[in-house]
Amino acid sequence: MNESVTQIHIVMLRRSRSISTIQRRVSRCFPVALCGLLLCLTLALPSAAQSPSCPLPTWRFGVDMNEYLGQITDYDVAALHIGWYSDWRSRLNPARPGGIEYAQLLWVFYGSGPSLESLGPEVDANPGSLWMIGNEPECTYGPGGGNNTPEQYADVYHQLYHFIKSRDPTAQIAIGGVVQPTPLRLKWLDLLLDYYQATYDEPMPVDVWNIHNVILQELQGDWGCGIPRGLTETQGRLYGIADNDNIEIFKQHIVDFRTWMRDRGQRDKPLIISEYGVVMPAEYGFPPERVNAYMNATFDYLLTARDDNLGYPADENRLVQRWLWFSLNEQPFHHETGMGFNGALFDYRYPRYPGVMTPMGLNFQRYTDALLAGEACLTGTIRLRGHPSPPHPSYAITVTVSLYPVGCPYPDIRSVQTDSLGRFSVCHVTPGDYDIVVKAYNTLANRLNGVQVTREGASVDLGLLCAGDANNDNRVDLADFSLLAAAYGTCRGNAAFDHRTDFSGDGCIDLLDFSLLAAHFGQVGALYGCRGESCIRPGS
Repeated sequence: MNESVTQIHIVMLRRSRSISTIQRRVSRCFPVALCGLLLCLTLALPSAAQSPSCPLPTWRFGVDMNEYLGQITDYDVAALHIGWYSDWRSRLNPARPGGIEYAQLLWVFYGSGPSLESLGPEVDANPGSLWMIGNEPECTYGPGGGNNTPEQYADVYHQLYHFIKSRDPTAQIAIGGVVQPTPLRLKWLDLLLDYYQATYDEPMPVDVWNIHNVILQELQGDWGCGIPRGLTETQGRLYGIADNDNIEIFKQHIVDFRTWMRDRGQRDKPLIISEYGVVMPAEYGFPPERVNAYMNATFDYLLTARDDNLGYPADENRLVQRWLWFSLNEQPFHHETGMGFNGALFDYRYPRYPGVMTPMGLNFQRYTDALLAGEACLTGTIRLRGHPSPPHPSYAITVTVSLYPVGCPYPDIRSVQTDSLGRFSVCHVTPGDYDIVVKAYNTLANRLNGVQVTREGASVDLGLLCAGDANNDNRVDLADFSLLAAAYGTCRGNAAFDHRTDFSGDGCIDLLDFSLLAAHFGQVGALYGCRGESCIRPGS
């Protein structure tokens, strides 16, 4: 095999990060309590002629994101209508733009997990969250693989599972996703379950089963994903490069894993795929058109695949409940460094809101757009603090509108364009009662509860949006001040100009923008999710 092929595959599926970087991870800490999803589930559904679906089909879709190339708030993810994401780490205060869910991930290497001292506050601050323990825990290829024997992983899983549950009984714990559910990796999982039962005298407790489904060769010392640690075999499935987008293999992996779950008494558990896609580069015969065809085929299958003997009974016997596409913003393969992968939805070179979609991102958007099938239109109006009175060109911006069916914690998230009067329209909405949250990329969010959308539509005034949130995380703090300071004194056309800090919309970063940030410093926007006392924003 030529050197470049070997190079890309030795690092295939590994994130461009080092273990030491992961161990040094730092979370920005804010004393803000976010509403846990489970608090919302007791609210009654509205008595409308046609109740909105809860959740929408788009809630199942999500993305993986490389945090070293950009943050989730750097991209217009509302345009993708996704319901969740992962950036392969855990956070005290994760960004949830538009109300999307954040999947926490705890790195487990060689049987060692994170510090419980640092983990405790993260668990406390995120009740009801999904926690994935490990990433490809069996894989020996680094730095993304955990390199754990079944015994090592069982011991650290036991410790972390019971620690998290002791602090948050509502937490949902998922096993770390193996690279692909092939016979070799199912054997590794069997050894894991057997050891756990023998050591702790109880079945291994798993709330959510989790796999990756990237199709790679299993051959010791060669490209692909290698042999699971602790096994003596030297080869498994010898998939070729051309198999990386083989939809029949993709489907069979899922059926095989659901069969494995059923045979071990685990059929009544949800199954997620926390990483999959086409990772082989365009240079190996995988141009955007081929990636998009595979993306569409997998989406079609994941949305419709049911089996009365294998599927999850609580979800109409669907085989898979949710999935994450790899990835939101990964860089393409680079022959000199041997790093990078295919399938990114946004161009990694432009990590500044709204970002630049790739052909794969546009395809993803078209697919999820088509799933929005309501017949009503909602029209709304916003005003922007510090801007000239409308009509004014500075009012023509991108805003995120999150529609929460009353009693449902899962939003219908839209990206819309306002006109020079601050007006926008959201169509294909199912009639019903909604709580509405609206946010521009550099303002705090506003919220309006109990809006009734009929088949004839609805019109709402969503009020004055307060400026100062340059990094789009729904709070005004030092991070926003740092961005403003870096661009201060520049105007549109200057290389250092940053439109995110142009809070007044006049094309220059000056004292007026500083004043707008200072006026709202320390404030947090309206919260996403629940309504009622638990959702009143801090300090209000």
